[in-house]
Amino acid sequence: MHGITRCPQCHTAFNVAQQHLAKAKGKVRCGRCKHTFIATQHWVSAEIDDADLAFERPDISFKATPKLRYQTLTASFILLLGIVIAFFQWHQQPPSRMTIERYVAQLQSAQANTVTITGIITNDAALPQAAPDMLLSIHLNNGESHSARIPSHLIHFNTATLYPAQPTSFSFTIERPRNNIDAFTLSPCCRQKN
Repeated sequence: MHGITRCPQCHTAFNVAQQHLAKAKGKVRCGRCKHTFIATQHWVSAEIDDADLAFERPDISFKATPKLRYQTLTASFILLLGIVIAFFQWHQQPPSRMTIERYVAQLQSAQANTVTITGIITNDAALPQAAPDMLLSIHLNNGESHSARIPSHLIHFNTATLYPAQPTSFSFTIERPRNNIDAFTLSPCCRQKN
């Protein structure tokens, strides 16, 4: 339900909703002169023609408030910035590029139960990297093949960090196979996750 009240100070008439009066305990403020008064004490008679009243009608806008729009834009910008930073960090991660230059397997003695494998590895990436795990594949003269991942903590490197373009020596021991080794291959692989 709506009613019409008139400001006692500047005589401006305007519509007032009953629900707003209930919340404000009957007090209203004139939009023109900013005078505060009790609306029910200054009701305008219904017989007065609307054309005779100088109505002050507030502008009604259904657009989102700028505050919410800026909050949404700010949140979107922060999210986009986070995605861009994550992409560049992922893109800048050095690939694990390592090359084993040469390697050899040696028996310690004819009766020894272990074989020592030594070699040289080079970091081909642009940044220093931690020592990698290695994949060892052994081909025996009886036709069998065995592969095993050798974790980096079981390999002795002459330095803990492999610097770019600097050869690093390494060595590790394995149990000697019962049959003679016909051939074996060794390649670096990624670090094993614990």
